[in-house]
Amino acid sequence: MYLRSVLRIKTTSHIFYNVAKAENEFAVKDVQETQVNASNVPPSPPRKMHSPANSSALVDAADRGDANKVLELLAEGMDINYSKEGDEGRTALYKAAWEGHLDVVQALVTAKADLNKANTDGCTPLLIAAYNGHLNVVQALVAAEADVDKAKTDDGRTPLWTAAYEGHLDVVQALVAAKADVNKAAGEWTPLRIATQNNHTSIVACLKSAGAK
Repeated sequence: MYLRSVLRIKTTSHIFYNVAKAENEFAVKDVQETQVNASNVPPSPPRKMHSPANSSALVDAADRGDANKVLELLAEGMDINYSKEGDEGRTALYKAAWEGHLDVVQALVTAKADLNKANTDGCTPLLIAAYNGHLNVVQALVAAEADVDKAKTDDGRTPLWTAAYEGHLDVVQALVAAKADVNKAAGEWTPLRIATQNNHTSIVACLKSAGAK
């Protein structure tokens, strides 16, 4: 009777030992297979950090009119409203508007650039496009609902005032059609007065027909 009990205990212990051993071997194999499978997974590509250097590349691409590079950098998530340190707050949109790069302006507008973000003098992309007589850029910014009356902070010049001063009749006409304030003055000088002073007779006629005083 005693011998039978001892044999039963040994047999049971042996069974438990074999089961535990099998479970342990299975667990080790599972870990090894997981490690092998993990080693076959390609590493994730490093994320591009939006450093000032990276965002500066967007400003530079816009400045030189490289629309393809601008689109590439926008797809990478560069800061669309970034301006370089020491560059007086000029964004990519400002640079493109200054140079008259319509395709770049359109790309930046589509990507939701801040249309009214001014430089340190309060000069917006629309104002600088008006200053340089870039009609197509002015039209693109107006169509995107840029503020047609936002003035420079240092002297109060609006896009319309600036175009009237510089003698850009087509730009004046576009801004008048966009309901720009024809009487908004820079100091004591209205757009009509400055156009008269500079002998821009066609602009004077355009402004008068729009109700300028």
